[in-house]
Amino acid sequence: MSAGPMSAVPSGSSGEPPRGRQGAARAADRSDHRQAGVGRSGGRSRHPHGADGRGRHRHHRSGTGVEPMTGPASDIATDLHFPAPIANIIADVAYQMRLRTDDVVGPRRTAPLIDARAAIVWVARELIEASNCMLGRALGGRRHGVIEAAYQNAAVLRDCDPAFRRLTERLLEHYHDLQED
Repeated sequence: MSAGPMSAVPSGSSGEPPRGRQGAARAADRSDHRQAGVGRSGGRSRHPHGADGRGRHRHHRSGTGVEPMTGPASDIATDLHFPAPIANIIADVAYQMRLRTDDVVGPRRTAPLIDARAAIVWVARELIEASNCMLGRALGGRRHGVIEAAYQNAAVLRDCDPAFRRLTERLLEHYHDLQED
């Protein structure tokens, strides 16, 4: 008897790998048990959503995921080597706008966070003449171009949004009063 097309021998049992589509359980199995995100050569994935599976690339200096800053404002100032007034301005703006300080210095870019960063940049520049580089470090490692855009955004918001103008003026008066004492 010859093994024709209607043979009773199941496909793949002759030593050759099965052809066609594999089942869901078969496709998920990794025979060499590689860690997720690691290629055959052992290198990390260059996938745009990050190799750690959390949607972000690992931080370039520490090798860990970017952690938001936590703790009192004085700890933030000493850790990042910028003046304490910037850390206080960040904390005060976050409090006035009912936001978390971690969110203000974090990577998210929602409208309230962008407005808070604009207020911080405007007050800090008016009060202590902070540089873009210093403000960028204080606001979570942002580049000087982002800080310049935040300052321009603050100027526009001060012209068209009375609540934003009141917030920035109130903070500026508060810090001027502290400097006089």
